[in-house]
Amino acid sequence: MNLLRPRTELAKLSRLPWMRDLSRTWHAPARLAAAFVLLLLANVVSFRHAHRLDLTENQRFTLSNVTKSLAKSLKQEIDVIAVFLPSSEIAEDVRTLIDEYRKASGKKIRVEWIDPARQPDRVEAIKAQHKVSLRGSSILVVRGSQRRILREEDLLQRDGSGLINKFNGEIALSAALIEVLEETPRKLILVTGHSPAPELQAAAEELRVPGSRQNVKLEYATLNTGGIPADASVVVIAAPQTDFSPIEMREIERYWSDGRGSLFISLNPDSSTPRLRAFIRALGVAPRGDRVLYLESRRGQSAAKMFSVTAAIRPGSAITRDFEGMDIHLGGRSESLELFPDADLIRAQNIHLTPLLVADPRYWGETNFNSEPVRRDRSDDHSAPLYVAAAVEKGAVDDPNLRVDTQRLIVVSNPGILIGGIDRDQTQADFVMSCLNWLMDRTHLAGITPKEPARYAVELSDKQRARLERFILWIGPGLAVIAGIGMGWWRRK
Repeated sequence: MNLLRPRTELAKLSRLPWMRDLSRTWHAPARLAAAFVLLLLANVVSFRHAHRLDLTENQRFTLSNVTKSLAKSLKQEIDVIAVFLPSSEIAEDVRTLIDEYRKASGKKIRVEWIDPARQPDRVEAIKAQHKVSLRGSSILVVRGSQRRILREEDLLQRDGSGLINKFNGEIALSAALIEVLEETPRKLILVTGHSPAPELQAAAEELRVPGSRQNVKLEYATLNTGGIPADASVVVIAAPQTDFSPIEMREIERYWSDGRGSLFISLNPDSSTPRLRAFIRALGVAPRGDRVLYLESRRGQSAAKMFSVTAAIRPGSAITRDFEGMDIHLGGRSESLELFPDADLIRAQNIHLTPLLVADPRYWGETNFNSEPVRRDRSDDHSAPLYVAAAVEKGAVDDPNLRVDTQRLIVVSNPGILIGGIDRDQTQADFVMSCLNWLMDRTHLAGITPKEPARYAVELSDKQRARLERFILWIGPGLAVIAGIGMGWWRRK
């Protein structure tokens, strides 16, 4: 029996003309069907496992880890209704931001995008349903009966010429989510009676505007009469020029020892406040009484003392995690802070100390700062690292999954951190707000920074512009025609 005969017969059959035609007839549909199946599978995989890659220089369209944690922690559904004109300068930024929130929340955030120019009836229905006033481009955040409106200007910052230099969308939207979840505003208490009225007013203005965007209400308190309210979230002592009385210090100590005391203290190095400094020193942070400075050489003149400090924001804490690589410029005078994290008394009280701002290495802590000329004395003066801001936390536990109430303190050894006026830059304001959010135990907001829109300009001379026009109008199309003619000739050959 010949086992090869069937194969031979098949080979003969495949050489028949009608068999070859049938094979060719089925090749094209089979390939088309295979391509369709592959395309369908690719779409299914990309839909279920989509991942957006942010290639912008400053990660403009990427949510911070803090915001992702906030979105994932939502237990209730929240409606975000964006009423935005397509012509808005930040419309695409807002759309991308809201979409990232929706993805991070696992469908807990429901999004509706409305063009008020094309859907005026829908806008009126939203206004009637939620009893709100929507003017221009806005975002409405709704949870049950709780509502928060974000105007377009709440989402951005402009420079002196009116151009957008910061996009605050992530900060503003996260604050709105927390507001509708918290319901009751947090109270920020500014202590009066120890700072001149103009400086106190400057500090109030610096705190009121960003605070109002994050569901924080600013109030005043005089310690020797009304005391600190029981529902105070944070108490701010802004650059006092006179010391606190024993009665006032007892009120501060009572608030601190109440289990959830949160204090923000900016010191004035040129003022004598021994009782307040003793309170801070007992918590492991000791103001040294020097002045942080460096000498700047000038041609034909003696070296000048420079007291304004450029300080780096130290990473590694909940406050500074999104400020990596950023600096703060502190106007006025600063003194260095010495930290004692390993002191027996500090360890016994379960106090954790974290440096937040460190002066540039060219600075030193001058103890004889009023002398002329200043000469650095390495035996008496203080060398780097020079800390000008620190965080204190008492009662924390090492287990990140266990949440307990802790006492928290921020100390900054420069008065300009709150009353800097024109010397105060935006990074400084963002740093202060991050400190306040940490003090209020808002870990979902501490550390979120604004995004800077990147602008790129290509400048071309008249000759370069003419060359570009010739390429677009003649050379590019001409090359395409030549390539087409060459391909046709090759196929005919």
